[in-house]
Amino acid sequence: MINPFPKRPEKRNYQRLELELPVRLELDGKEIETSTENISCGGMFLPMNSKKSLTELRETKELTAFITIPDECRSIKLTGNVNRVQRNTERTPIGVAIEFCGLFDENHLEISRYLKTKLTN
Repeated sequence: MINPFPKRPEKRNYQRLELELPVRLELDGKEIETSTENISCGGMFLPMNSKKSLTELRETKELTAFITIPDECRSIKLTGNVNRVQRNTERTPIGVAIEFCGLFDENHLEISRYLKTKLTN
């Protein structure tokens, strides 16, 4: 008999989409340019190729992210917290997971609307 339940329940509250969207992070007067590897209404994963950038992000409590949506005339401003730093098998940092704050403000709702259009396409 096939077990209809997964071995480990899904912990995520929002469905992730594998989308590459340009992101500009602002923290302590510095800017970091990157792009999403995946994104959901609750957060995003950003690949990082600089240990220095990851160190700066790990020490940050809250950051500002500007996500550029294709076909939009502006970037969407969101705040977030570093949830975790992802490392590969050699323990080399490869990226950072950001959890969004203020999940019901207008900017967050705009990201939600955009992601829903991607789910229906």
